[in-house]
Parts: sequence; structure tokens; C-alpha cells
Amino acid sequence: MWNEQLSETLETWYATPDGAFALSRKRELFRRLASGWPRRGRKLLQIGCGSGMFLGMLWEDGFDVTGFDSSPELLRSAAKRLDNRAEFRLGQPDHLPFDDDEFDYAVIPTAFEFLPAPEAALAEALRVAARGVVAMFVNRFSLFRLRGKSNEPPFYLRKGLSPWAVYAMSKRLCPSGRLTLRTIIPCPVCLWKEAQLLRRVNSLPLILPVGAFAGICIDKKPGIPMTPLWLTTRKLKPQEEPCGTAMQSLQHGQSSSFR
Repeated sequence: MWNEQLSETLETWYATPDGAFALSRKRELFRRLASGWPRRGRKLLQIGCGSGMFLGMLWEDGFDVTGFDSSPELLRSAAKRLDNRAEFRLGQPDHLPFDDDEFDYAVIPTAFEFLPAPEAALAEALRVAARGVVAMFVNRFSLFRLRGKSNEPPFYLRKGLSPWAVYAMSKRLCPSGRLTLRTIIPCPVCLWKEAQLLRRVNSLPLILPVGAFAGICIDKKPGIPMTPLWLTTRKLKPQEEPCGTAMQSLQHGQSSSFR
């Protein structure tokens, strides 16, 4: 069961190089899964917010965030971390104290595999989120788990969940929704490095269920992606730069028009 001790253990690990690498890749997985979600003015509920580390990242990504947890101590820590940037509520994840469709989105990014009734919690998340839900969890069948168990990260405290079982669960709960399942970090811990090639390999969301972390996005109202979180702008070559072309024209005494 998710509790204060596990949250503290995980946060301590996130302060290590391996933990920081894993957390950044987990954030990348969320961004890819939620790339089609508009953010400005959208209300998002994090179920199992713990001390608020991931909730702060969701706020930085542009959502109006509310943190929910069953631990008063963790909620106090989260409120201290986020100050007035979030609202907080106390309760149980399988009986959320919110109205139907009260939020645009809901996220379960850390505690899903620790919940005593994951399917009931996911059903509640789908009830209160009008547009979609993302749930992330430790992948029971990842290549990472084939290694030895020495110096194991704290998320090894649980055996994780099966991506196929979570997909089937999501389909039962939301048969008309669009489901996207991805995993991330296929390499063992010894290759969790910021070197360009290793970073790229471990940052690529995979369709095959081989990554250490898995996530599923349930879009209740699929639409056209707007301003993806992961979008990067390609740098224009000098000959492609419109301003440069215009300046050359002006220097030659030619007029330019822009549409």
C-alpha cells in the first residue's frame, strides 16, 4: 500500500543520479501520452500525489492541478512544496469525493501498482475526468527486470503490473475510448546515462512492452493534437530563413510582401 514511508524512499532515490534519470524519462512518457491534451485552463487531478514532486511538474506543463491522496502527512508536504499553485483533497482513490466530469483530466503517475484496487481507482478516475486519464506503472515484464536484484531501485518493492492486463482493464472500463499504451527505459540501470545515444534510446516510448515503466492514455474524447508537449522546433537552415530572404530583397531595392 502506498504510504509515507514508500513516498519518502522514492523521493530520496529520485535525488540520486539513477533516480533523477528515471524520473525525467517518466515525465517524458507522460508528455508523449498526453501530447494531444490542451493544457491552458484545463483542470487536472493527480490521484496519489504523494509529496507533490510530479504534481509540480504537471503544473509546470500548464495544467490547473489538484492533488489527491489518502495521507494527510503527504498532502501537507505537497501543499508546502507547491504553495498556492495547487488545490488538495483527502480521501480514498476508489471513492473520489468529486462530481462526474469535474476535471478535464486525471493522472495516476506513481501509485497505481501500489493501490489495493487498481481497477476501482481507474474507474473512479474515468468518472471524474471528462476528457481522459493517464495511468503509469512499473512494467512487470520489462527487460530491466531480467537483471539481478542488487542495488535495486525502490520501485522494485512491488512486482509491477502487466501491460496487457492494464490494457484489458482500460478497455472494459472505457470501451469507446482511444487507448495508447507505451513503455520507456528498455536498458538496464548501468546504461541509465545522459550520453546522447543512451539518452535517446531510453527516452523513446516503445510500443513493445519492454521498458521499465509503462503508461496508458485513455482518451474519452479523442481529438486533433494541439501544441504537443514533446514538440521541438526544427532549426531553419540559413537559406530557409524568411527574414534573411526579405533582407536580401530589401538590400537589392526590391519590395517584399508577407502573407
